[in-house]
Amino acid sequence: PIPNEAPRPAGNVNLLQKLVNIVDRDGMGNEASPSYNSLWLTEILGVAELLKGYETYPGVDLYKNPKFVNMFTSQLPLIMAGYYTMQ
Repeated sequence: PIPNEAPRPAGNVNLLQKLVNIVDRDGMGNEASPSYNSLWLTEILGVAELLKGYETYPGVDLYKNPKFVNMFTSQLPLIMAGYYTMQ
């Protein structure tokens, strides 16, 4: 939890906050395993599709978020080095 943050009901996640604070500029989450990091994109993709083109609240279209866009290619260097990377 973030200090001085108001409590939220279980299951309520601030996705944009997670992208800013946890995902690095290359699109990698904070998981140690490449397989776990790939789950980030898998789980967020459904939300991104729902918000695609949403204009009422600026900034929620994840396809315009550089960190989210970089998540699509963040795994490529690890896949290419698959012989040397634990999968």
